[in-house]
Amino acid sequence: MRKSKSYTLLVVVLAMTAGLAACAPKPVTYKDGTYRAPAAEADASGWKEYVEVKVESGKITKVTWDATWDRDDTIKKTKKEYSREGLLGMAETGGAKSEWYEQAEAAEKHVVEKNGTSALEIKTGEDAGKSDAISGATIKVDEFKRLVDKALVNAKK
Repeated sequence: MRKSKSYTLLVVVLAMTAGLAACAPKPVTYKDGTYRAPAAEADASGWKEYVEVKVESGKITKVTWDATWDRDDTIKKTKKEYSREGLLGMAETGGAKSEWYEQAEAAEKHVVEKNGTSALEIKTGEDAGKSDAISGATIKVDEFKRLVDKALVNAKK
């Protein structure tokens, strides 16, 4: 009798473990390649954003988020270059914790570490477009997330 109960308990535990394993989300894998997605138009400040996502061995290995000036020919640098030179002034004069390029790089790193944007929840309301998921980023990342997702459409297996 005792062996029968132990055996039954073992079978139940194994069945539950198998059931949980079957329900666990499978890691996302992508087709290798480089995928690019530009914004349809420039934002209100004149920058037209784009992302480039590199996939190797089925995983995201690099993300680039940047923008080009779209209003006229006065700015020939990308937004990251402009920001690195302190010309956006987000930290110095805008009160931000860090410059745009630093926050953009934190967003890029987050997508690589998480192998996608599923963990990147976008806020609504007063902080619309922002996310608490990216440490050190206070900029809006909703367009970044949308562009990464758009770039990865063709990478999905």
